[in-house]
Amino acid sequence: MHRSSLARGAALLCMALAVGWKAPVVHAPAPTRSGAAQGAAALDAWLGDLAGARKEAAERNVVLLLHVILEGEPQNDDYRNDLLPHPKLLELSQRAVVMVANNGQHKLETYIEKVDGRELERRRCSVYPMFESCVPHNAPWLEIYRELQEDTGELRCPQTVIEQPGGELAWRYNVANPPPAAELAQALERAQKAAGPGLTSDQVRAVKSAASDARNMQRAQGFAAAWKHWQEVLALTERGVFAEEARAGQVACMEALGAELAAARALLVPGTGAQGYAKLLELLAACAGMPNERELKKEVRDAERNPEVRGEIARYKLELEAEALFDEGVALFDAGDERRAERTIARLLKTPKYADTPAARKAAERFPQWVPEKES
Repeated sequence: MHRSSLARGAALLCMALAVGWKAPVVHAPAPTRSGAAQGAAALDAWLGDLAGARKEAAERNVVLLLHVILEGEPQNDDYRNDLLPHPKLLELSQRAVVMVANNGQHKLETYIEKVDGRELERRRCSVYPMFESCVPHNAPWLEIYRELQEDTGELRCPQTVIEQPGGELAWRYNVANPPPAAELAQALERAQKAAGPGLTSDQVRAVKSAASDARNMQRAQGFAAAWKHWQEVLALTERGVFAEEARAGQVACMEALGAELAAARALLVPGTGAQGYAKLLELLAACAGMPNERELKKEVRDAERNPEVRGEIARYKLELEAEALFDEGVALFDAGDERRAERTIARLLKTPKYADTPAARKAAERFPQWVPEKES
């Protein structure tokens, strides 16, 4: 093993820890970039800290890939030039959270980027052009050193680490030279297969939005709506932290809906039968398309057949019919269709079974011109 990669890395790190080192940024005219550097620019590397990268990997249910590269060592330079831009590894890295740690300081290069038809001048690290400066690849260096140092305090470089979405170590390569690209690709593929389907950045935003809606509805005791939002989460991801939360959330929602059903059943007695029936209808409407919909339909049918409350329920249903006619008539009138509105309201006012309903009384007050004359 190249002792310089170990000893020099440890010395640099100890010095950094002692003085609270921060990476300076050196500005310079744009140098000519190598083909390897141009290829490496296609790598989408994580910009935050290690804890943030692990959280992102867990939320997206993708593996975390760490590239640890010491500055100024031939085998580390080979790692940077050969592995970071490797086409197969770039392809696999699109389904991973990738962190690149390097302790070097480099000149910045200028390049032109077209945005909405305009040419804008940008700057980036000339050696790691996936970063706008050296800060992002410097920043995780000390954190990764603390995690990966040997018992002697040395950090083996170059080093590759693959972690599963839950943080479990899937693969580690920390010998003197870069791992063969094919071997690293195989390790990545194995880890990704074990992790299962992951999420893109856009998908995880959609999952977070649906999960937030579900939590809010659950807190507001809108358990049917919350269950459906959790179902949106599970439609996007079946594994990972959000899927686990969604399944647990759905169980809690179903338990709460079961309690609401029990409360409705308790009201299906003389004196409160209509109230219990109304609650059943409310639950049935809210739970449309859910696993408990069939059970709720049966509960409604059973309530309608219950001789103890059948009369109260029939009266309630009659009032619902009358209310629907009133609402229809008002809507037609407001829309300017007075002829159809008159026919609808007249039906409500002239039908004997609706005579003693709240809707008929409201109609008589709102449209006195259509109240039929009483026979003498």
